[in-house]
Amino acid sequence: MSETETLIFNPREAHPDQRASEWVTLDGGRICVKEMMASDKLFVLERSQRPSGPGGVPSIDSGSVLLWQVVVSCYTGPTAEAARVFEMTDIPVIQKLRGRDWDRLIAAIERVNSLADEEVAALEDFTPAPRDASAATSRSGVSTNSTVSPVS
Repeated sequence: MSETETLIFNPREAHPDQRASEWVTLDGGRICVKEMMASDKLFVLERSQRPSGPGGVPSIDSGSVLLWQVVVSCYTGPTAEAARVFEMTDIPVIQKLRGRDWDRLIAAIERVNSLADEEVAALEDFTPAPRDASAATSRSGVSTNSTVSPVS
């Protein structure tokens, strides 16, 4: 189909759910990870904002971004009728996932949303550093907003 033959998008028409999806096997069973919709991405950003000092620009907490991406991306199946697995109140359950299961979910979320390793690295290059570097670093030297914990 040429450019002149391509249909013009009509926002008033129903469109089939053609999001990418991938099954992930966790210790307790399977979860279908589905591509996020624009509303999901906006929700994740809204929930992940952290206020700054007076007159400052709010920042985004990367750990919160990952948690909320899990909430909005995990479904009972790939169909349009499939229900979400997690609710907002399930954050403590998500936080108790084994590290291996967490890594599998995050990797699948990146794949279905077309965030290849090089794209993720490029995005991280544009993440601004905190204005006060000491505020984002604990006594152990590990960032307080890091998803990685220090090894004892």
